Amino acid sequence: MIQTTQQLDPFASDVPRTEVSHPTVLGFDMVAIYSALLRSRWWMLAIVFATLTAGIALTLLSTPIYQAAASVQINQEREKVLGTESKEDVVSLQDAERFLQTQLDVLRSRTTATAVADEMNLFNNDEFLTAMGEESATNPGPRQTLEEARREQVIRILQDNLSLNLPVDSRVVQIGFQSSDPRLAARIANSFADSFIRSNLQRRFDSSSYARDFLREQLQEAQLRLEKSERAAVDYARRTNIVDTSGSNGDANRKSSSLTVDSLVELNQKLATVMADRIEAESRWNRVRSIPVLNIPQVQSNEAIQRLVQQKAELEALYSEESERRKEDYPSMRRAAARISQLESEILQLAGAVRQGVKSNYDVAREQENSLRAQVNDFRQQSQEEQTDSIQLSILQREADTSRQQYEFLLRRYNELAAEAGVQSNNLSVVDRAVSPADPVSPNIILNLLGALVLGSLLALVFAIARETLFNMIRTPDDVSRGLHIPVLGAVPDGGDAMQVRDELSDPKSIFYEAINSIRTSLLLSSRSGLPKSIAFTSTQPGEGKSTTCFSLAYALVRSGRKVLVIDADLRRPNQHRIFGIENVLGMSDLLAGGIDLQSAIRKDAKSGVDVITAGPIPPNPSELIETNALKDLIARCHEFYDCVLIDCPPILGLADAIVAASAVDGVIYIAESGRNHSRGALTSVQRLRGSGAHIVGAIITRFEADASGYGNAYAYAYTYSADR
Repeated sequence: MIQTTQQLDPFASDVPRTEVSHPTVLGFDMVAIYSALLRSRWWMLAIVFATLTAGIALTLLSTPIYQAAASVQINQEREKVLGTESKEDVVSLQDAERFLQTQLDVLRSRTTATAVADEMNLFNNDEFLTAMGEESATNPGPRQTLEEARREQVIRILQDNLSLNLPVDSRVVQIGFQSSDPRLAARIANSFADSFIRSNLQRRFDSSSYARDFLREQLQEAQLRLEKSERAAVDYARRTNIVDTSGSNGDANRKSSSLTVDSLVELNQKLATVMADRIEAESRWNRVRSIPVLNIPQVQSNEAIQRLVQQKAELEALYSEESERRKEDYPSMRRAAARISQLESEILQLAGAVRQGVKSNYDVAREQENSLRAQVNDFRQQSQEEQTDSIQLSILQREADTSRQQYEFLLRRYNELAAEAGVQSNNLSVVDRAVSPADPVSPNIILNLLGALVLGSLLALVFAIARETLFNMIRTPDDVSRGLHIPVLGAVPDGGDAMQVRDELSDPKSIFYEAINSIRTSLLLSSRSGLPKSIAFTSTQPGEGKSTTCFSLAYALVRSGRKVLVIDADLRRPNQHRIFGIENVLGMSDLLAGGIDLQSAIRKDAKSGVDVITAGPIPPNPSELIETNALKDLIARCHEFYDCVLIDCPPILGLADAIVAASAVDGVIYIAESGRNHSRGALTSVQRLRGSGAHIVGAIITRFEADASGYGNAYAYAYTYSADR
């Protein structure tokens, strides 16, 4: 028993598909990328191999380079000898990184390189240039002498081959130098370290010398200013008869001992107290002046008035009791009424006195305030006149004090610098001196090979991207769906020549046979009405397999029980007669020209059962024959006798035959050979078809090899057979 397993093209299924979803990473189609790399794999391998070969050759031919390194410790502050150095040399922790970077810049400077060259006499040493792989300068610049050009060359070599390494958590800098001579590299590295330390000491000495000279000049000027300001203060005090008894020596917080000022301060205090009393008295008076006298709080709280009010109340009560028994003219009644009237008069008199007392207190307080204010104004005027002279004296005294402080500071700093001038302390020290290295640092065979491998991989990747960009070919059904926006009926492998195609179609187990059957199924399901009555086959370029595909599809349709006619409408390069193996004596050109009738032009292939109309003799004017209405009439007549008419048309680009024929049929199948057509040219062909009003049924990829296209088994056919035991 034979078992068959089949893995088909996702586009070559019973239902045509227009797009296949591939896995993506960050928006990149990983299958497309893998396929592009796979298609260019041999080129990429050749590029990587060539780069590795070049790296090996370069490594073997390179001169060994040795690197010697000396280490120097850089402290933020130099060694303290006198105890005063820290005032200048301490660098803040926040500025430590900048300080260390400055020291590295000094090491790289032209001055340090010049000092090294002078110390080792490199400016006139040809052996140094030879060891560094350079020749002596012979072509100076337009404004250079030969000696200047040689000096510039030596300095450039020293700076270019110098390397500095300062770890992040360390203050020990590695001073390295590279040369083909290991002993020379060690000597130059040590010379850089020594020159760096000497130049640091020299800069400190030069800085100290300049500071001393500058301070000496400033001291002389400060001394003159001090003498002048002190003399001016003394002379002014004598002229104004001002004696300073504060003993503050020009202090900014100096307090005057003047009697006028003291009196003014005391009077101001008294005036403030009197003003408070006057405000309070005025407030009391304002409260009582506008209310009835008996309602004044001071009147109501007066004990004498309270006693009189009480007596009046008692008499009024007795008078009221007596009035019930006696008349008003009764003697006792008259005496009681007179006494009540007298008490009322006394009460009003005492209340008025109390009110007047409040008014008198306000008047007295106001007079006291006015009197004190007049005294304060007098003393203020006297104090202002006295302070005018005192202020000027204070200004002169402060100026003298400032000059004295400046002079003392400059004198102290000058003495410190003078003491430090003879002390040679440094914040740099050599940790390790350079020794001749035993092994070269370059060429490094492993590093060079890794670099060549990385470079080769990058170049290979760039080549693959450029190749895919510049040669954007139609290779797979995905390319057709995305680039041309038409459905894909299927993909067929290369069937070989006409005889091989016939053999493949006769073998039900062949890949070509299954691919054609799959396309036939897709074509039957391409529309609701089923198989189109007439189909034109065309392509962008000649030789893409449209004739073979047309024949193969006709063979498959006949095998499914349909009556099919194949018309070879390629009157320029006919091919159907070769595939069918018949003579091309009479055919389409004669039929369109009216030389023969339809029945005379039809030939029947006995092997396949397909009827065919060959192209016939090649006419001088193929386009004129195709453009006549004879083609449409011919197709219409063929519809009466055949289930489907397949028309093999010429290519599209450069010719109008296919466009005219496409507009006369029910559907067009676009044939594209895998890896031959540029996507832009194929899109132009499809647009021309659509512009003519043709209905594009779909596309077929011919000569499709999944491995060659870079998609592996994604579109491949696979069969396995096993015997059932």
